[in-house]
Amino acid sequence: MKPAPLTEERFFGRTDLLDRILRRALDLKAGYRQNLALIGPPLVGKTMVLQHAAEQLKDQGPLLPIYLELREGMTAAEFMNQFASTLLYRYGLTRGGVTPQSFDALCRLARPFIPRTTELLIKGIQKARKSPAAALSLLFEAPGELRKESGQMCVIMLDEFHRMASWGRAQPLVSLGKQIVVQKETMYVLASSSVSEARKLLKEQLALLFGHFELILIRPFSMAASVEFLSQHAGLKSLGSSALIVLADLTEGHPFYLDCVARAIRSAENADPKARIRQGLEDLLWHPAGILNMRCETLVSRIPQRRRTQLMPVLAAVAQGHHRTKAIAESLGLSTQETARNVTQLASHGLLERDGVFSYISDRIFRFWLRSSCRIHLSPVQLDPKQATAAFSEEVSLLLDQSMSRSPQEILDAITEFMRCFKNDLVTTHGRRIRLPRLDVHTLLLPGVPRAAVGRTRGPRWFCVPYTDWVSEADAIVLVQNLRQASKLWGRRIIIPLAGLELNAKLLLQEQRFWVWEPAELNTLLDLYGLPRLLPTEVQDLAVVASVEIKPEPILSESHSEKASAS
Repeated sequence: MKPAPLTEERFFGRTDLLDRILRRALDLKAGYRQNLALIGPPLVGKTMVLQHAAEQLKDQGPLLPIYLELREGMTAAEFMNQFASTLLYRYGLTRGGVTPQSFDALCRLARPFIPRTTELLIKGIQKARKSPAAALSLLFEAPGELRKESGQMCVIMLDEFHRMASWGRAQPLVSLGKQIVVQKETMYVLASSSVSEARKLLKEQLALLFGHFELILIRPFSMAASVEFLSQHAGLKSLGSSALIVLADLTEGHPFYLDCVARAIRSAENADPKARIRQGLEDLLWHPAGILNMRCETLVSRIPQRRRTQLMPVLAAVAQGHHRTKAIAESLGLSTQETARNVTQLASHGLLERDGVFSYISDRIFRFWLRSSCRIHLSPVQLDPKQATAAFSEEVSLLLDQSMSRSPQEILDAITEFMRCFKNDLVTTHGRRIRLPRLDVHTLLLPGVPRAAVGRTRGPRWFCVPYTDWVSEADAIVLVQNLRQASKLWGRRIIIPLAGLELNAKLLLQEQRFWVWEPAELNTLLDLYGLPRLLPTEVQDLAVVASVEIKPEPILSESHSEKASAS
């Protein structure tokens, strides 16, 4: 099957994922079933792709696509009614004619053709409130029964499936898992924006089914892909590469943010690039009806009204760059203990993330809104509308000027500055906690190896070498041999491969107990210390400057899949 034409702007970087879902669904027709689990942060386009896949598959009989979104706060009974009604509605569409939308009417229409399936669904709905576990078991049996009665094969897409876990005694994943094992002609596509929770559920509650799923990690666009989107597909090339990098940085490669920003800037009437950006961001983040302003206000609404007076200043302090608990407390005149409690509450509402003594806001759009639009609106000095709008415009200009006028920065300078910031801090990297001790930092040049940053402590030394070119196995061998000949006690040996690392080189270095800091991991640490992030090498040739605060995460167009065998 060849997918219908897609709009490039809307599906930029998404066609590979869409094709994979469609390919797996067509494999089901050929007798091979492979379920999918799509996991990634919010706003990376999972829902859009799933809905489009369902639309593409509706004419691919005998496949019957069923898309279901588990809304926040949805009860088990509400889901069961949605599941049963949607299944019958989709079946009714295949028979043509007018298809009703109430469950009772759908049952009357379907009963003559699929009586056993209809009876299963009716019994499930009747048991929904008194015995949700039994009801779910009946409902999840229905797709298999439908296959027997009608020959149709269901492709069931459960968006935000992790919300099932809140149903407790209903044990929905247990019931679902049993049917996934026995229904070989029903395909499931599970999607979730709660990465850690979804992984936990797949590992702990669907562990025996792991071999039945292809896990796809969906990430935001990389810096290079974001710049390409804004330049080529969104028609903003005239803004200049520096401005595009700033916008790609601000949006962090999230497709939703990128699309909103691109549309707003295109609609701006100013000819001057900076003026167009200011007007676009003003429409999005300043005006009450701006789509991103409303999203940020929705995030803040997670804080109970009675606690906002105490918690909002803490959130604002973090947005202003105070990442350590002590620094937050000093900026607000609070005790460290009270500040720690407030930080914990904000983290519980998903507004902050914590890493050792550090607290940070990972959403850069939200962070900018807090320190610009929100700060101006909540200021004790009430500005008139024109003054307030001008104050916001100045914040945007400051963002652009600081990012676009920064002088080129050498990678080694950035690394040495970073290592000099260590204060015996505990941070998380490579999935484990490490301590970053105070260091006396200088540089060292070894034969055949780029100049490295060396940090002295009372104990073993730290050795950190950045490579701006691709690191081959031969490079790794030279590095290992030279460090041995240096005859110094190295406590930590770190390599930073900015342009990538050959697999054999990585294995060799890990065997020699090197730490490999990928650019994304390094930039996360730089962000904690309030230091400029480093540009990935693939966009350095686009930049007027060589260092802008960015977040070059791996992205959707490089969807990574993992397969695990069944236990």
